[in-house]
Amino acid sequence: MQHVGSKDKSRREADRFDVNMLLGENIVRLSNLEGVDLETYKSVVMPRLLEVIQNCRDPISQQYLTDCIIQVFTDDYHLHTLEKLLEASTQLHSSVDVKAIFITLMERLANYAASQSAEIQAIDKQINIFGLFKKYIVKVLEEQGVAMELKKLIELLVAFTKFTIKCYPGNIENVNSILEISAKILQLQPAKSITEDCLKNVVKLLILPLDSLSLGFFNLTQFPALMQYLTPPMLRTLSKKVLMVAFRLSHNRVGSGRLEEAHRQHHGRQQAASLH
Repeated sequence: MQHVGSKDKSRREADRFDVNMLLGENIVRLSNLEGVDLETYKSVVMPRLLEVIQNCRDPISQQYLTDCIIQVFTDDYHLHTLEKLLEASTQLHSSVDVKAIFITLMERLANYAASQSAEIQAIDKQINIFGLFKKYIVKVLEEQGVAMELKKLIELLVAFTKFTIKCYPGNIENVNSILEISAKILQLQPAKSITEDCLKNVVKLLILPLDSLSLGFFNLTQFPALMQYLTPPMLRTLSKKVLMVAFRLSHNRVGSGRLEEAHRQHHGRQQAASLH
């Protein structure tokens, strides 16, 4: 009987795989149709796809099909339907890895922002991309935070920080907002749940802003709140990174000062030569 049960389970998994592949192929074909412009996608295609995903109720299928939507449709479509996609992701089966879905979407949009910064800025004025991601990440943390491993919670915030730095370079307020969320999460955790792997992600979270914000990171008010959780070796690693950034900035300023001085001297010699 056990052998029969195992065989049935394998058959069901194979059937599910075949169905997912078929649906995935159809989504790819749909994305390539000429008539599927942005308005058609927003009003017809996306609502129907999300309805199919919600109704299937199988977590593996929901995860796969949601990822298909993110991968096959264009980034500008995702930007114009961002809230619908984020909202739908938070309503999936509790076993679905929403963290992975959010990270995939943030990575795609961050890469898009690197080449299409003007369009990102224009859309951001309409919908506040950072605000939407923050809203639904906080929702995930509130609704699934108890069940989700602390390490994975911080991983999500590390990805959010990377996304923010790429899409909003130099924005201290946004980064500080993410650090504040991270600090609140750690404050609510019992000490035994804050493992070394979790703290390694906290170190990543603190190091990420250093290169982009340079010495502006001193304005990150939540920086000390997170540093208190780090072990002495981790603090040394972080301190070395801070010193490297400070040295590089100091070196750049010295180099810039020398160039300005050389320019002034050259200009002075030119003026002297013209007098003669």
